[in-house]
Amino acid sequence: MVKIPMKKALKIIALLCLVCLFLLAGAAVALHFYLSSDGFRNMLLDKTGEALGVKITTEKFEFSYWKGARMVGVKVRNPDGMMTPHFFEAESFSFQYNLLALLRRKIEIERFTLKEPKLTMEQTKDGTWYLPGQKSVPTGPVPETGAPTPATVPSKPLPFSVETLQIINGSFVMLGQDGRVPFSVRGLNLKSTINIDDTINHIAGAVSFNELTVTDKLTISAAQSDFELQGRKAILRKLQGQSFGGRVEGQATIDLGGVEMPLFLELQGRGLDLQQILEKFGSGGQQITGALQAAVKLQIPLNAPLELSGGGAAELANGRVVGNPLLQLIGSVFNISEFQEVPFQKARTDFSITNRVVTLTGTDLKSPDIRLFGGGTITFERVYDVVLTLTMSERLMNLLANDVKIAFKRNEDGTYATPEFKVYGPQSELKQNLLDTLLKDGGKRILEKKAGELLNNLFKRKEPAPPAVEPPAVNSPAAP
Repeated sequence: MVKIPMKKALKIIALLCLVCLFLLAGAAVALHFYLSSDGFRNMLLDKTGEALGVKITTEKFEFSYWKGARMVGVKVRNPDGMMTPHFFEAESFSFQYNLLALLRRKIEIERFTLKEPKLTMEQTKDGTWYLPGQKSVPTGPVPETGAPTPATVPSKPLPFSVETLQIINGSFVMLGQDGRVPFSVRGLNLKSTINIDDTINHIAGAVSFNELTVTDKLTISAAQSDFELQGRKAILRKLQGQSFGGRVEGQATIDLGGVEMPLFLELQGRGLDLQQILEKFGSGGQQITGALQAAVKLQIPLNAPLELSGGGAAELANGRVVGNPLLQLIGSVFNISEFQEVPFQKARTDFSITNRVVTLTGTDLKSPDIRLFGGGTITFERVYDVVLTLTMSERLMNLLANDVKIAFKRNEDGTYATPEFKVYGPQSELKQNLLDTLLKDGGKRILEKKAGELLNNLFKRKEPAPPAVEPPAVNSPAAP
């Protein structure tokens, strides 16, 4: 047996270690160059695109062991026949990872940054929303294929986490079949964390955005919110922003699965400008001022936004109504101008929405001379079917014709109320039965009064005439 001196053995070990280090360094350098090469970039994009069924391109790809990876000009193409060329595009995409965690079979991303990403989700001809990699579920019977094959156990995914996910100036747009945008978020800035493993699927953080739009009717701007992704539901909690000249706050949830893609809104608004709301909904021919407060709960299927449902309440204080079609119609019955412009202390209503019909209950408008109370329905096509009661002050009563006045009922507070009447028909051709109701009710009261007088006359006892009294005789003077 040959003995090797300790000193020489140490030299041999050191030399072997040095060779191994050189080999590792060379392999690392070679791997670095490979991972930075166009070949690796193309292979990575092709494999990812093949898994998702899309074409992915990038203008530039950089990789570093210590700095992570960065891609510039990332684009994910839409299939042919779509309205927009790209499902996703971003100015740049970068991440920094924890190398030691990767050796422990954990994917830990320290920072994941997307600059100016834009995601456009289109509605397909069958009403569904296109997502890359989405596969349709067969609806027919399963064909027989002989003996059943044993089920395969899916491999357990590696735990995945992102310490800081940052989106800078992003946008998310949903594009309907008709080219309209039922939902969009623009100028989005997000900071969040991500944790995904076999038991946890959680993304949460803080988000701000320049503009959130629901169809073309509701826009919330300069907003901020807490953000959370639970499964397929994206939730905005403690949402605060500006809308219609006032402030709104509440919560929004969008279900990103299924055909309807429902959006749930629970909002409270203060100091809203009702005039802006009317103009947005196409009723700008009238003017209504005042501080509006409202609370709404709505469910909006984004594949058919007009099929929304829900309800709420609205209240308007210290305002003025000018040129309202319903009030103008009532004013024309009495031929007085006070209904053309009505200053009011308070106007409120509860409402519900279903099947494109708004149902009003407890509608109440109070002014110094007029109070209008009632409820009914108004369709999205502005067809009215409401039942109202009108109360007027004594000052206005003095302006009415006598045959109309008699139909009003005097209240304890000195005001006068009409019987219930209807306003119905399309807004452009509104009709009412107020005059017929007043004349009918007034005529009835006149007949009742006349009948009472006639009965009184028939049964009134006549007093006998007093006997005639003869004048006393006058004596003539005697003849001389």
